[in-house]
Amino acid sequence: MAYSELIKNFNKIRDYMRDFYVYGFKSRDDYTKKSARSYDDEKRRIESWLGDYMKFHQTADGKNVFLSIDSRVTRHNPLYKAWKTKSFTDRDITLHFIVMDILSNGQELSLGDIAYQVDEYLAEFEHARVFDISTIRKNSTNM
Repeated sequence: MAYSELIKNFNKIRDYMRDFYVYGFKSRDDYTKKSARSYDDEKRRIESWLGDYMKFHQTADGKNVFLSIDSRVTRHNPLYKAWKTKSFTDRDITLHFIVMDILSNGQELSLGDIAYQVDEYLAEFEHARVFDISTIRKNSTNM
């Protein structure tokens, strides 16, 4: 059964897929960014999208999982399933363009300054959305 969750930080999944599945040279023991449980969770998620294309090779260092895609047989890009899970809400998109507009003049601003200007920007609207500073920080790092 495929995961139905949508992913906001697709870079983490992209890096994970590249390091472990596209290059195919890392094993579970090489995963040091988080816990082994994180590895297993991400592996299950990726298997739900790409299970038909996953293969493994046993080495002295352990089992290496990789993708095996035969372009002569495959009619579509199987990586598209993973990319399709990338999600943005209308709030994410709105905030993205507001922050881009605020930063468009090239002026260096602190996070607090950006948050203040976002509030000023939104004050012009009758039913303004409210963004807390952590949301603005997370949105700004994904640009």
